[in-house]
Amino acid sequence: MNESLAPTTRYAILVGVNCYLKQPLKGCVRDVREIATYLAKGPDTIHVQLFTASQAADPQSLGPVEDPKSWPTYDNVKSSIMMVSSLAKPGDFIYIHYSGHGTRMEPSAANNHFGDVAWNLLEGENGDGIRYFRGVELASLVNDMVRKGIKATVVLDCCFSGGVSRDSGPGNIRSLDYDADVDMAYPPDPTTESLDLETVGGASRGGSMLPNWLLSPDNYTILAACGPHEVAKEIEFPDGRIHGALSYLLLYTLSNIDISVQTQLDIYNNLHIIFRQRYPQQNPMLYGNKNLRFFDSLLPLPRNFPIPVVLEKASRLCLQGGQAHGVCNGDLFAIHPFYSTGSKAGGKEKPVAARVTNVRGLTSDLELVDQNQGPNVVRTGWVARALNRAALRQYLVELPTTIPDAEKWLGAAKERKSLGIHLLDSPDRPFSFKVILNVDDDVYEIRDGSNQNFANLPVVPRAQEQAIGGTFDILEHLAWFEHVKAICNSHPNGDFLRSFDISISSRSGKAFDKDQVIEVKHKEIIVLEIQNKGQGALYVHVYDLGSGWEVENICGGSFETIPARDPALNLPGLYRKLVRLTVPSDMLEKGYKECEDVIKVFITKQPTTFVNLEMPNINTFTKMDANAAMIPSADPGKIGVTPDDWIGLSFHIHTTV
Repeated sequence: MNESLAPTTRYAILVGVNCYLKQPLKGCVRDVREIATYLAKGPDTIHVQLFTASQAADPQSLGPVEDPKSWPTYDNVKSSIMMVSSLAKPGDFIYIHYSGHGTRMEPSAANNHFGDVAWNLLEGENGDGIRYFRGVELASLVNDMVRKGIKATVVLDCCFSGGVSRDSGPGNIRSLDYDADVDMAYPPDPTTESLDLETVGGASRGGSMLPNWLLSPDNYTILAACGPHEVAKEIEFPDGRIHGALSYLLLYTLSNIDISVQTQLDIYNNLHIIFRQRYPQQNPMLYGNKNLRFFDSLLPLPRNFPIPVVLEKASRLCLQGGQAHGVCNGDLFAIHPFYSTGSKAGGKEKPVAARVTNVRGLTSDLELVDQNQGPNVVRTGWVARALNRAALRQYLVELPTTIPDAEKWLGAAKERKSLGIHLLDSPDRPFSFKVILNVDDDVYEIRDGSNQNFANLPVVPRAQEQAIGGTFDILEHLAWFEHVKAICNSHPNGDFLRSFDISISSRSGKAFDKDQVIEVKHKEIIVLEIQNKGQGALYVHVYDLGSGWEVENICGGSFETIPARDPALNLPGLYRKLVRLTVPSDMLEKGYKECEDVIKVFITKQPTTFVNLEMPNINTFTKMDANAAMIPSADPGKIGVTPDDWIGLSFHIHTTV
């Protein structure tokens, strides 16, 4: 039977542990049971395996009340994952959800910066012991499935899920201290300690980071409850119910959206903004392919990512994007609710227009265009999509007076308010782009300010339907690419600059000059290193501005966290990543032997997202539906209490075959 025609099978492995001899928890079993109930109500059949450990009412009882066959023991959970891996075929889906205690292990070869998270699973005849299920072992199992073509989603609602934690606390904190006796009783499998760290996905990329935890990111997503210097908490409701914060808000979101039209990134953005309001000390993290849907295939990469909006005190509208995100005074946004049309919750509110009035480093103030509406028409958690970007008008576009159908071009230009388009033959100021008609091939071409062709840029046949609109799409793409490349903080805080060191070097240790073009060979690996010298955490975002005019996140996650150096907790305060540079395969096929990339590194003092900067390869992008995703409203809260210090650094790379 043709595998592509075989029906898709969906699996779920749900693990919830309340019954610990030390520091028992109260909400983990409820977390996974309610997730199981949600999955059972869906339109697709999902094969669910539920492993739970509930505390007995009798305080003298040592083990869980459930049948031992469904206890969340190391052997039960691992055997279940391995069985699904053997049964599943390419194109199938697996969802793994863990709610329980996490423990920080000593750093392994696969994660030598922060230490590995380990699940605390049960062990022993009575289920009163502990055995660690190491993060690197989970990584190995998930990698096996990814290589097979299985799409995996993993949710970790425990402390240390984003790396390590700085504190352990009372019963509502999901962490247990490391126990050397437990570790020694069950030494790690050496085959999982030597993951192939050279493996990366996406061979067409110009620059690819080599991950140090999970490898090829194309077929998985991981949602972690918190960053490596934070703790994951349980929350108690007035009626006495207790949940993990991540599990509850994830379930709430899934229950109120149409998952067929929302990506994992949409879900994550919703969670991120609510956590920032209600639980600001806990920042969930997303790793892997953000365009995967929940139990479904990829959605195409959009060209206009939404930005969250919050309603602050005194009804002030605040956009969660600022100078660092390319936002400028005068930018116009359409603000929408999160729930899309046809979602379970409805979402009948109409979008409203708002203009940016005051840009800060990481946030901006918005003002409604229609002042009669009043700011209360917008609720916290709505999202904003750019209608026009004032910054792009500085990248002037020349249309020669001899271009055919000049009036049609100018008429269409009026609808592209982000572009500065002028009909001229002898410009009196420099232009960034020029549109010409190549008469020989009857195609429209875009050239640079020196009237030279751009490498690896598509042309638009004049006979193509919507040829003018297609040319404008490319111009907007190019202008945004140039704008992202130019983003920098011209007046960074001096104390912030002194809080870190950043360098790029060869693998042999040769340092590259940050102010010069870095010359590398095809497939050569360079080392990006950032040392945190301050007292607080730093947040790192790394993008490749590639030769296909794409702006691509190469971190493999929403961001990377560098906790402050703390020898007592084995935290070196060091971030070290390998970056492989290549001439992309599509360029090699066209005969190109060289390319240029810009590795853009953003460092901030508070968690944020730069997803609105991202764009796909210009040769593959498609127009997306302009309908915005929507976010459930949350109570107004104080956002951005951490200083919005930031810096954007550009490293220019020239790669040759």
